[in-house]
Amino acid sequence: MAEQAYRYQEAGIYQPMPDQGKPVFLIEYKKPSTKNIQDGFNMIQAKKALKGKTKMLTPS
Repeated sequence: MAEQAYRYQEAGIYQPMPDQGKPVFLIEYKKPSTKNIQDGFNMIQAKKALKGKTKMLTPS
């Protein structure tokens, strides 16, 4: 699990995990550009205070 990996351009660090079939959950507080979302990641959009609903950004 990683927070704001797209915002800080760190998503590539986690790429070996989905390449080996292991799940990676990335939590973003602001929705990243869809052109930046890499395959193999489970993207969750959440509010910073984690109050209210969260939104799964990756298709199931």
